[in-house]
This record gives sequence, structure tokens and C-alpha cells, in this order.
Amino acid sequence: KDFSDVLSDGLLDAVDFRGGKAHNGIVEAGQFIVNRYREFLNDMMKTYNRSNIKLTLIGHSLGAGAATIAGMLYNQDEKNIDANVVGFGCPSLLSKDLSESTEGYVTTIISDSDLVPRLSAPTIINAFFDILSYDWVARGLKDLQFAIDSLRKKLPFIPFEKLENMYVLIKTFLEENVKQRMDDMSKIQRAEVILQPPGRCVHFYRDGNGVSGQIMECDFFDSIEISRTMVDDHLISVGYNRMLLDYMRYNHGDYEFNFGQMLNE
Repeated sequence: KDFSDVLSDGLLDAVDFRGGKAHNGIVEAGQFIVNRYREFLNDMMKTYNRSNIKLTLIGHSLGAGAATIAGMLYNQDEKNIDANVVGFGCPSLLSKDLSESTEGYVTTIISDSDLVPRLSAPTIINAFFDILSYDWVARGLKDLQFAIDSLRKKLPFIPFEKLENMYVLIKTFLEENVKQRMDDMSKIQRAEVILQPPGRCVHFYRDGNGVSGQIMECDFFDSIEISRTMVDDHLISVGYNRMLLDYMRYNHGDYEFNFGQMLNE
């Protein structure tokens, strides 16, 4: 991605589009594709004496979103172009009604905890509140008690009463101040999620033994899944390539499988 791609991804506003809502920056990117290649496609139809074209658009991340918007515009506005779209890690792009209207020609593939398909202004706000309201006090006190017990064993000359007094002071502070703030934060109304990935969503995920795949309702991805792989899962090399390769190897029972074999068959 270059800076303009990051900027488009960052424009998280939902704007009116074709009777619903859509991601502002990506709508502009999709419109650019249609305008950029309109003359080229018309010339190609004339050159090969064709009355129509079947077009398959493939993209990743912002490219998947732009391809989806372009596919919508081609299918709705260009009578001589029949477009299908395959997107990998497409951002939250369309409102639910618009997303469902593209199920016949848009397939969105999502790798496990991929952050981007779940990313919109409301999901960022909701994740922020969820993190702040997470009640870690009990676990924190358990860790503190473990540390005190370890100190008592390794440094027996420290007065036991002082350690216990320190524990009580910290426990009281956490329960009377920090925990109350967490409780208040948990009661805050979460933002309404408007945008979701487009079309038919296919989710590949780690199941504990290997990788499974399942068609999901696209509004399943309406919250950010906090995990250590949430960024890596969005990348091509360590995310989608690895996830799909592991899926094929696991389900074919061939752990030496590679996609080059399919091309050679």
C-alpha cells in the first residue's frame, strides 16, 4: 500500500450510496476504476466485435473494496458488462441491505481474525470501550498474591505483616476506584455498526486441528476480534496464502500440497 491507499482506508465515514450506505474513501476508489477503464473496455469490445464482456475483478484489502464498488457500478450502469468480484480481506464496505444485494456476484474471503473486514469507526469505538471495561482486577490480585508468596519464600526476612498490608491497600484501591470505572464504562451504549463486508462471506479459520472454511452471514464481522494474529491474518504472504494453503493441505490430506500442482494438472 502507498500513502493514498492508507488515506482511503482511513476515511471511515459511511456515505449515502445506491439506496444504502458505503465506505466513503472506497466508493471514490471504485468510481475511479470504472472511469479509468471505460474507454479501454469499449475499445476492446469493438476490436473483438463483442456486444458484452464478462469481467472478473479480484482484489485484496482496499483493492477488494474498490473492485466491489466497481462491480456494482458495472452491473447496475453498464448493460454490456457482467462483473463478478472476488475479494480477500475486504474492509467493512456496505450497509447490510446493499451487502446482501451483491451476494450473487461478490464473494469476500476472510482469513480468521483479519482486522480489516471488521474495521469501521463504530467498531473502533466499541473495541476501545470493551478494552477499558474489561475487568482484570481479579486476575491482577491473583498475580499480586502470587508475587507476594514468591517474595515471602525467597526473602523471608521481609515482615509478613507488611506484605499483607500492601496487598490489602492495593486490593481496596482497585475495588473502590478502578473496578468502579470499569463498571461505568461497561454501561456505556455501544455505537451502531453500519458497514459490513460485501456479498457472500467465506470465513477460513483455525479450528484447533487445522483450518476450516464456512460461509457466514457478513454481519458476523461486526466487532474487532482482539488477537495476536489480527494484523498478520490480513497480509497476503503470512495471512491469506498460508491460511488457504493450510486449508487445502488439511482437507486433502496432502501436507506437501502447493498451488503450483493445481496449475500443472
